[in-house]
Amino acid sequence: MIPIYKCLDCENEFETPKTIEESHGFTTPPYEMIATCPLCNSENYKETYKCDQCGVYIDSDYIQLLDGSRVCENCYNKVDF
Repeated sequence: MIPIYKCLDCENEFETPKTIEESHGFTTPPYEMIATCPLCNSENYKETYKCDQCGVYIDSDYIQLLDGSRVCENCYNKVDF
């Protein structure tokens, strides 16, 4: 399964973070490589999980069942597990 990330600043959803090179004002390497949101270059993003019941991406709290599946709060409240 390909992870999906969600930027917490611009709410962009993406599969691969953009890597930027930060020199911190220095003119010679080594430079710091920073993973960012491809849209706004924010470092403030997190991996999301797909609800195993309804298929939506969960970017907040989720419930992990004994079988390892992850479900969103809405599905957990609707279905008798």
